[in-house]
Amino acid sequence: KLPLYFMKHITNYIYGRIILPDAKKLTKYEGFSDKTYGELMSDFLTLAFDKCGMNSESTFVDLGSGIGNTNFFASLSYNVKSSFGCEIMKNPSELCGLYHNYFIKMLQLYGISNHTVLEFELEKSFMDNEVVNEKLKSCSILLLNNFIFSPSINIEATKLVKYLPSGSKIIHLKPLQTLEKQ
Repeated sequence: KLPLYFMKHITNYIYGRIILPDAKKLTKYEGFSDKTYGELMSDFLTLAFDKCGMNSESTFVDLGSGIGNTNFFASLSYNVKSSFGCEIMKNPSELCGLYHNYFIKMLQLYGISNHTVLEFELEKSFMDNEVVNEKLKSCSILLLNNFIFSPSINIEATKLVKYLPSGSKIIHLKPLQTLEKQ
């Protein structure tokens, strides 16, 4: 496992080279809507991923992956088997593609052996998405940043849990909701 300071160096370097020059693109969204952009910090991710037992055999899915920060962090920090992200918004999706290409180059530059299969479904919703449904069938850790989801989107996201295998862990920021009384 790479030291945390080195992982942060790599991700911060890529962020500075790829994301910061176009950071204004990430501010073009409808505030307090389902399409609000936000990033989770590496310290929080480390805490959550460790609590879920993330390791090199884990299959990670992030629904609402933005620029892919969590996917790249899971890959670099835990060398997970696979890391899949789905993002609906255009600007974060474009930056994710650029970040992905640069990430691969940085791994090669530093000679970092990494077996993670990184895949993204960009500019597409996770709802009614067969690619997402298939990825969830083998997902061991799901990240659902539902902090600002509307009730209807939260309910739709909760329905995706049916695709997860037994024993999967779900990281969510607000309680998941259904239409049924609980």
